[in-house]
Amino acid sequence: MGIPLENKERMREIKLALKDFRPIRKVHKGDYYNIVAGISEPPSYMVALIMFGMLKLKNYGELDKVLWHTYIELKGYQFMIRDYKGVTWTIKSNIVSN
Repeated sequence: MGIPLENKERMREIKLALKDFRPIRKVHKGDYYNIVAGISEPPSYMVALIMFGMLKLKNYGELDKVLWHTYIELKGYQFMIRDYKGVTWTIKSNIVSN
């Protein structure tokens, strides 16, 4: 029994929407700052399924109060996407704005 056609189409749509996400070749070692924090929709577990299951990004593991985190590159900028206490998730970047 395979994946229903409508689910395969939905997966293609998600991959197309995220096509510009790139895995990080070398992770920036400096600080990352919150861009958007406390995101609850979609749930953290769904973001993890997309990041690790569909996009095959590396899970860099647990941190304090964080179940998973990963890094992506988008249009030349690095971002960290991480869970918080298994409930919400956050987008962080090493970009400093003036």
